[in-house]
Amino acid sequence: MAKKRIPLHPGAFIKGVYIEEGELTITAIAEGLGVNKSTLSRIMRGQTDVTPSMAVKLSVVLGRTAESWLSMQQAHSLAKAQAEIKAARWKPAKRLVEGRLEAA
Repeated sequence: MAKKRIPLHPGAFIKGVYIEEGELTITAIAEGLGVNKSTLSRIMRGQTDVTPSMAVKLSVVLGRTAESWLSMQQAHSLAKAQAEIKAARWKPAKRLVEGRLEAA
């Protein structure tokens, strides 16, 4: 079975679409967002998640809806958590049925 790919972090999307393929610079985007270049760089490297307030700022500065930025972050975060939990081999809790423990 093929390994499930983790969706792009919004920062990687910003880097690929708006900086590498677009005509914007990190400085221009950071200034538009009202943040330091280092803050934007952490988002672009996936070290910082996009918060609801940042999603609203990204919507104004780069376009797309705030919901789309949050959806992208949520999809990335959820897939990453699922992969980590699967890799850790967590097991379902056992439940008590008629005085005996059984798999849930």
